[in-house]
Amino acid sequence: MTTLTPSSFNTPALAFSSREAPAPTDAALAAIYLQLDPESQTTRPRNSVAGFDLAHPRYWGQPASVVIDELARHLVNKGRADAQTAGQRATLLLARTAPHYLVKDIPASLTYGSVLWVQLTVAVARLEAHTPGDTLDKGYAEVLLAAEQLPDDAVVSQQSAYEALRDWGVANGFLARPDAQPSADEMESVRVAYNHQLAALKTTGTLLSTQIPSRKAMALAQLEQAFPELDKRLFEVKNLHKAWLKKGRPGVYPGARSMLDVVMEGGKLGPQDHWISQDKRLPVTRFCDLYSAGKLDVATSFKS
Repeated sequence: MTTLTPSSFNTPALAFSSREAPAPTDAALAAIYLQLDPESQTTRPRNSVAGFDLAHPRYWGQPASVVIDELARHLVNKGRADAQTAGQRATLLLARTAPHYLVKDIPASLTYGSVLWVQLTVAVARLEAHTPGDTLDKGYAEVLLAAEQLPDDAVVSQQSAYEALRDWGVANGFLARPDAQPSADEMESVRVAYNHQLAALKTTGTLLSTQIPSRKAMALAQLEQAFPELDKRLFEVKNLHKAWLKKGRPGVYPGARSMLDVVMEGGKLGPQDHWISQDKRLPVTRFCDLYSAGKLDVATSFKS
């Protein structure tokens, strides 16, 4: 995941780089495109295709599939496609104007306006500028990896980063007016906010990939260190009882425990409490002394 620097968007960007002029055999395809999107011959709003606003607030937080379906429905409502051709024609429009919506295997949790949506948008823009149409056959992971391996193109990177970050700023409330050109100061504030969220996402990813220790494994490690001479199977023998050793009124709490159970469960002993056992194989006196001294305890560190 790429952190954006001020130089990432020094100049306002154009839309995604246009594809190469169609070959004569593509004339019919081009005619269909013009029929679907006559606005393409004139100046049109940002993020608009065939009169459809890809960045409308109702699509914030929505996956790409929702936008594609809504575009297809829009074409039907406008009489530019029927139910059988709407999906194909929506794909044709997006392939030329916003190919990042068509990347294969985009996780459903990756939605418009998210930090990762910006990363995907910029990656696709870089690949499309290098090899038009290349991303239509790639999956999500392939696109991100391929974009990282491309030689740096400052102009394309600045343009794509500027536009993607501008959309992110609008969707996340950092830019109030989507139709107004933001100032340099406003874009700098958006960049700082974006990088802050990106850093938080990276930290979360690191934590999620960190193996959570097993309480049992931690307890066994402590017992093995404290009693290296003991048969490890004895750590799980349930023959320990917590006793109330008050003079004249002795008693035993219900429930048998193993040494492993006690260390895993943790908890301080009361002033009159002690662990006892009739099993001569268990070093109960030494165990009780170490436990009372806090040297056999994994509950606290496990919670941490």
